[in-house]
Amino acid sequence: MTTSPMWDLMMKNVYNLKINSMNQQDFVFDVFYEDDRSDGSLKRYIPEPAYEMPFVPLLQLFNLDKLNRAGDPQPDGYFDYIQGVTVIERTGSIVFPVLEPFGSHIDTAAVKKIRPTSNVTNAVLGKYRFDILYDTSYVAATQLGLQKNKFRMVGKVKGAAANGEIYLGSFIPQGSVRVSAGGKQLVEGQDYEIDYSLGRLRIINPAYLAQGTPLNVSFEDNSIFSLQQKNMLGLRAEYQFNKKSSLVQLSCACPRDLSHKR
Repeated sequence: MTTSPMWDLMMKNVYNLKINSMNQQDFVFDVFYEDDRSDGSLKRYIPEPAYEMPFVPLLQLFNLDKLNRAGDPQPDGYFDYIQGVTVIERTGSIVFPVLEPFGSHIDTAAVKKIRPTSNVTNAVLGKYRFDILYDTSYVAATQLGLQKNKFRMVGKVKGAAANGEIYLGSFIPQGSVRVSAGGKQLVEGQDYEIDYSLGRLRIINPAYLAQGTPLNVSFEDNSIFSLQQKNMLGLRAEYQFNKKSSLVQLSCACPRDLSHKR
């Protein structure tokens, strides 16, 4: 429950990449904003030119770029890969070093990082804050936050897969997974199989397991936009025989399924 005191202790700034034992080799990570008010492109900043917000890359806005490649305190435009601080290699997770990065932190970061001459207001920042992501349930956030869910985390990562199994996560649309090895496109049912209910991909062609060929897996994660709605009708009937006894009958039915995906 969001009203529970434990709610504030939940790790709302950790994002699992669904990979085991990742490493820094060829690691790429960036944060974009989908500017659907103009051309629909992904921008590395919040698109408010009148308030000088384009001068602040989102990686810096979320404190994910504070050091250069030599470890000096100077942003260089790249994600700071720091084990135990911004990444947890064992679990394959990205850690935003701020609480509620897409919520209240946007206000705090705007004051600290946007040029002092800017007169950016709370009304302007409110267009970008995804507050219901942190103060309500997951179901409510997915249903009510479609207009706010514009931040995109994009990247590339390498990791290990135990026993030829790769966890993709739930809500993977059927037919959206692409697997290749050494530039060759693999065939589902022949080279690999997917349990869509569990979100697991398993390599079944022993040739690729024996050779240790690097695998590339791309897929569409539909977890944020997967909505399901049903209509339920109910009936309660009660017949009282006397003051001490009565008969109650309950029944319900779900006449139609309005499930859809966007």
